[in-house]
Amino acid sequence: MPSVQRYPAEFRRGAVELAKHSGRPVAVLSRELNVSEGTLARWVVHEYTKGNAEVTPSEEVEQLRRECARLVQERVILKYALALYARETSGR
Repeated sequence: MPSVQRYPAEFRRGAVELAKHSGRPVAVLSRELNVSEGTLARWVVHEYTKGNAEVTPSEEVEQLRRECARLVQERVILKYALALYARETSGR
């Protein structure tokens, strides 16, 4: 069984900040920091998704349903607008 290496929280935060602001690929940074690429990528993903931790899955599903309904309405409106435009321009 492989050993699990724990990194201090301060080191992880610094690595994530470096990944976010340096513009260098995670693969390059992971080699420089002597951390596996998957570990660094997981830390970065966790940092970006941490802000959404307060949203429960059922709330997220409800938000997505509302957004889907709004997008369907927008599509219908655009379809009618295109039909009106086509009708006006074809009569010329």
